[in-house]
Amino acid sequence: MVKVARAFPRRTCPSCSGSLVKTITGPRDVSKGVLIGSESLSKTSTRVSRCVRKGCRVYVRHNYMRIAGEKINVLSFNQMKAAGVYFVTTKTAFTMSYLELCYLRLLRAKTSPGQEAAVRVLLHQGHDDLPDHRTFRDCLLRALEAYAVAKRTPDQVVSFNVDYPAKEVVRLSRSQPLLFHPMNGVREVAMDGNFGLHRHLLPGVDPPRTKQLPGRPRKALREDERSCSCARKDSLHLALPQRTAGWQFAVDPSSRKVLAALEHKASESHGDKVRLLRGLFADPQCVPDVLIHDDACHLEAYVRKHHPDSFPSVKHFIVDAFHRRNHKCSKRELTVSQKRRCNRVRTNMSESFNAWIRALNFFVNSLRPHSHAFWIEEACLFYNTNLAPLPTFVARPRGRRNVKARMMKKPAAIRKRPSSRR
Repeated sequence: MVKVARAFPRRTCPSCSGSLVKTITGPRDVSKGVLIGSESLSKTSTRVSRCVRKGCRVYVRHNYMRIAGEKINVLSFNQMKAAGVYFVTTKTAFTMSYLELCYLRLLRAKTSPGQEAAVRVLLHQGHDDLPDHRTFRDCLLRALEAYAVAKRTPDQVVSFNVDYPAKEVVRLSRSQPLLFHPMNGVREVAMDGNFGLHRHLLPGVDPPRTKQLPGRPRKALREDERSCSCARKDSLHLALPQRTAGWQFAVDPSSRKVLAALEHKASESHGDKVRLLRGLFADPQCVPDVLIHDDACHLEAYVRKHHPDSFPSVKHFIVDAFHRRNHKCSKRELTVSQKRRCNRVRTNMSESFNAWIRALNFFVNSLRPHSHAFWIEEACLFYNTNLAPLPTFVARPRGRRNVKARMMKKPAAIRKRPSSRR
């Protein structure tokens, strides 16, 4: 049975602060829909409220109003929680407790809205009120974006577009990285790139690619070695991939928190890395003297040549322990001062973060540009907030010192040579 139609919880217009009245003049004023909870489906409805001021005449429906054909949010996060319901369209609504559960599932269990939609469609087979798989997925994604955007400022009303919430809070800029200001001073910075987190270039938002991405040279084949599919492969190789080249992340090895992130347009561009470091070093609390990177040899040469005065505090460019063995240059071995400086520094913290965020590749790679950048930023914030503490020092078990040396010792009878009789 349909309950009382839900309306905007306030009596003043969110646009001009005029008086609102509930309209009852036509059948479109009350819209029936479905309310989706964590385990249940129920019927719901919304009622339109209209501003009586002559110059306004805005129509408000529960949590959004229509302006110039767009649905603009009119509730803060705390007001959404008090109402308990969030409407994406007039026919589809989600409970706030279910959105909180899906938000945690997405960032902790890596369960995307598409997977959640597939499960709910199987669970509620035979229910005519449930939207189809694609509609459910799109509505849930928009609702999760709105939940995350409003959660950042719980007491403030963010006027975002309900159909594209991330566009209101994300500014796509290649020169300005995403910064996560540290609470304490930063003495070391570990950097690493993640090509798996890429997206398609959207016409009208991103300029088309005009330069081939760098990569390994392809094997040259003679004419007698070429097959019928070689011509098709050549055409694919010559076509420029219209996608980005991943993200570059900077992590504090001591606190294990993400400090900054920047989207690559070219694979592992040193210019992008310098822009990331410049934005990071602008924070007065970030004065590191150690920079850890898997390509520290080329990055140091680039910085010394093109930006010699940009990072005066950095004294050591070090390759992390995971990639150090693959280097053939002087970075393969640490100097005495570097060993003393990095004695208790975890150089693989950027690799650990990449392993954590890699599970979100399948989700963020198919999103629109603003949503892609928004969920990368939201994942970094979630990672920094929910880090589990680690012990600063792990003691070795007593009685097991130098086990390998004791095993390799020869028996005394073999070491001692018998004296020759004269």
